[in-house]
Amino acid sequence: MIPTDRLDCYNLSSILTNHITPGEIEAMLREQEREDFERLEEFAAAIMQGGSSRLHVALNGLAGRDLWPLAAEIADFLTPSDTVRAWCLEWWVANGEDLRLDIADDAVLVALLRALLPPYTGPDRQLYRSEFAVNASVGCWGVSWSASLRVAREFAHSARRKAPGGTVVATSRVPAAAIIARVPRSLDRARREREVLVDPKRLKSVRVVKRYAEQPILSESLARAEASISDAQIRAAVRALAGG
Repeated sequence: MIPTDRLDCYNLSSILTNHITPGEIEAMLREQEREDFERLEEFAAAIMQGGSSRLHVALNGLAGRDLWPLAAEIADFLTPSDTVRAWCLEWWVANGEDLRLDIADDAVLVALLRALLPPYTGPDRQLYRSEFAVNASVGCWGVSWSASLRVAREFAHSARRKAPGGTVVATSRVPAAAIIARVPRSLDRARREREVLVDPKRLKSVRVVKRYAEQPILSESLARAEASISDAQIRAAVRALAGG
């Protein structure tokens, strides 16, 4: 029996529509495995020898191939230099959302980011995150947090339009050991997100400090009412919940 889990969507579609023979399928599998090996080999070479452009091209070449777990192992084994890690952080700023969707597994994503990005060396941080209410209800938090309450509120306010059940703003006192990396101001000038990457499995506690109801069409009066709750009021509520 042909292991269809080794075929990408294009090849599987070709098999179903063109009646490809088992021998041809095996040849396609061997070719796909050869291409995967070459992409991983180029990724390893880029870490060890290449410049930023070569590394970015190698990372882009891994997309859509289900190669990220192996890439994380390779990067962890090779121990990238500080320069390479800085290049990888640049790539994350430009491609982080696509990478998260491509991997679709936070454990793999965290392992990859730990292996590739400049490690965080600072203190514990009070961080904030916008999250879908349905995810928050089961304690499912992503890796991208912000040092800015305002940024988290803006994301939550915007995302409520496409979030069944609405969105929340959450906060956590994140221990340094749970922080993977921080995006420096030099890479954050255009976005101004003050992004900090976190291993969500290592969060000790998370509090929801603001909720936004699902609102496909927001009236002007409701928008003014939501905006009237200041960041200072939310911070005061966080301090009260923390016992001072």
